[in-house]
Amino acid sequence: MAFTTPDNTAVSASVVLYYNGFITHSLHMGMRAVILDTVGWQAGQIEQVLQVRMPPNGNIAPPGPYMLFVLVDGIPGMGQFVSVT
Repeated sequence: MAFTTPDNTAVSASVVLYYNGFITHSLHMGMRAVILDTVGWQAGQIEQVLQVRMPPNGNIAPPGPYMLFVLVDGIPGMGQFVSVT
């Protein structure tokens, strides 16, 4: 995963998968946030490259639609819908 920052001076970055869950009978169930393990971080002149590892099994992140957020120095970017299979 590669991303750009306005000034390319990012100190830290992390990636979070967020599952919205489902609503039934006025109860919101199944929500979860999974912080992915960072395995590599490289700061370049134009872009920062962040390598992350997906969860080890479907018990931690069951298959389905998730929103993926990249947090740079604790500030989240716009979420992107992804499908975890």
